[in-house]
Amino acid sequence: MKWEKGEASIIGWLLQTKALIMIIFANILLDKDIITNETFTALLLMAVASTMLTIPVVTPKLKALAGLLKKAG
Repeated sequence: MKWEKGEASIIGWLLQTKALIMIIFANILLDKDIITNETFTALLLMAVASTMLTIPVVTPKLKALAGLLKKAG
């Protein structure tokens, strides 16, 4: 795909925001008694934590990539 170095990592981290959708599915599974309350809580905490980590991890990567692009272009 001819991505610059580090772009794949940025895309991967930005995909972590999909974890908020996981909360909806976990809620459905909980309503149907497929998972326990403890499992739901664990999934909820993982979804929120991974989403909250996205901005602090991606921001420096985007700044570094922008700096590389300015030097190259």
